[in-house]
Amino acid sequence: MLRLLVWLFLLLLGGSPLQAMDRIELEGNHPIIFDDDPAFASPDYDDSRWQSAPIALPGTWQDRGASTSDLVFWQRIRFVVPPEFTSSSPALLIPIIAGADRVFLNGEQIGELGNIDAAWSPVRTTAYSASPRIYRFDPALLHSATENVLAIRHARSAMGQAGTLTGPMLIADYGIALDEANASALRVNTISIMIIVIQTLVLSAMLIALLLGLRDRAIALATLIFGLGVLPLIYSSPLVRQLGFEIPALVEIYLQVALALAAVLLLSLVALLTDHRIPRWLRMLQLTAAVLLLVPPIQDGGILDATLVPRFGLFYGLILFFYCVMSVWMIRAIGRGDRTMWPLLIGLSAVFIAIALEIFVGPNASLVLTGQTATNIGIAILNICMALVAGLKFIESQRKLSLARVNIIRAQETEQRRVAREIHDGVGQWLSTIKLNLQMLSREQDDPARQTQIDQVTGHLDEAIADTRRVAHDLSPVLIEERGLNEALQNHAALLSEQSDLTIDLTLDETIPLSVAAQGHLYRIFQEAVQNAVRHGGADHIAVGLQRDGHSLRFTIADNGRGFDPDSANSEGLGLRSFHERAALLAADLHIRSAIETGTKITVSMAVPLGDLSPGTLR
Repeated sequence: MLRLLVWLFLLLLGGSPLQAMDRIELEGNHPIIFDDDPAFASPDYDDSRWQSAPIALPGTWQDRGASTSDLVFWQRIRFVVPPEFTSSSPALLIPIIAGADRVFLNGEQIGELGNIDAAWSPVRTTAYSASPRIYRFDPALLHSATENVLAIRHARSAMGQAGTLTGPMLIADYGIALDEANASALRVNTISIMIIVIQTLVLSAMLIALLLGLRDRAIALATLIFGLGVLPLIYSSPLVRQLGFEIPALVEIYLQVALALAAVLLLSLVALLTDHRIPRWLRMLQLTAAVLLLVPPIQDGGILDATLVPRFGLFYGLILFFYCVMSVWMIRAIGRGDRTMWPLLIGLSAVFIAIALEIFVGPNASLVLTGQTATNIGIAILNICMALVAGLKFIESQRKLSLARVNIIRAQETEQRRVAREIHDGVGQWLSTIKLNLQMLSREQDDPARQTQIDQVTGHLDEAIADTRRVAHDLSPVLIEERGLNEALQNHAALLSEQSDLTIDLTLDETIPLSVAAQGHLYRIFQEAVQNAVRHGGADHIAVGLQRDGHSLRFTIADNGRGFDPDSANSEGLGLRSFHERAALLAADLHIRSAIETGTKITVSMAVPLGDLSPGTLR
């Protein structure tokens, strides 16, 4: 009884030697060799002269002492099965692995993924997969009394990766191994999906901007670079591979080439954004980097061109130099007050940090956690920052263009006021003086015929003076400065009604406070709208309203003319751009509603200040 209680107590504490083990973790250093022989799979083979290496092998193929002619290496892992390990359906769980593999347990093959044969074809089938590989095997293959030997035949991938990238390997019940694999795949796929979705949305937005006619050079170049950088990230993501898409080795090479070309073109984008002219010597280096990339790799019996690695080494040296030059340009631009360069500088810093992590921490740490290399994540961040900067630059250029248009309108207003005053105070006064002299001369005439002639000339002068005042008023409605917008609208409406059959109904709120400049812009919109309604629409009735709507005003001009299609290219000739530019000056919303044979309604909505309700008091 006492012995039973002790056994139960130890079982509850988890310390009983009879407690079942659900896993065997394979860690530590084990023999490896860069050679190929079927005998290496035998548990009796003597591997004592092989070099020793950890299960998770960091670095590339060449980092492990292999040459470019080596296509295969073997890894032999010795382990002992504890007596408490029991599983009726054991499986081997290999974490992230690069290249194809063929796995043997105590001389019996238990699994294979990818293509390894004499005529090795560099197919990247799971060249490295963020999803672990699971191989089920017969539990009778495990020896509980003697040492077990797990032999793995590894094939190099096109980019020089090979072997297990992270540990530990795990022998466990199939259900446990599957749960571990699914948990890892879920984490990696979630991150991969987030990266793909964000990058795809940004790239789509840039493409839509181009399709909508935003022909900004920065956006066009950024879209090209973004596409070159994003598509390889999407195509080589673990999610795509898990869907069953196989990527041939040379495609893997050209995906890397696309990323590299994006880095080369980035120099031109930064030069454009920072207003730098690329010197001739730097342009030659840029072309040299492009040539190094575009010379295709050669295959001979499955071995990639041996010059590929040094070529890429020289290229990345140039890219590092380009990054330094671009950083200097951006820092100078920031020093000049260009804050739009901050995101791009942050993006470049992300790439530098990613490269440093791969060099000093390990190339596989990020791959294990996210399914993407640190460099790929850095490039993704750089892509987003680059797109952001291109967008900010476009917005800035549009703001400057809008400001230029505003300045042009203001200059036009100033010049029109000057010309109007010259006409009113110069030509108008001279005509009035001439009329006065003629009237004085008329009083001295006794000849009825000459008197009639003088009266006719005086009548013509009256018409000339009236036309002069009308032209001066159209150029600069002085009446607005003197009596306000409402009276200017009424005066102009009365004048138009006298000269034609046009009827203009005015509904005006005289309590809305507006600056003289704002009243002038609304008056110009009214002038242009009425002119369009009569000249192009054939309207004979126009309703004009200026009313308060809460804390804003609503200025409407509606006519019963023929109307037009606002989306038509011909509509630009109807002064619509002038309407929009003046609305922008007012910080107002402009809505134009029109259709063929239904008339036109123009609505300007803008906020008005509270407090002072007297017309024309805000200056």
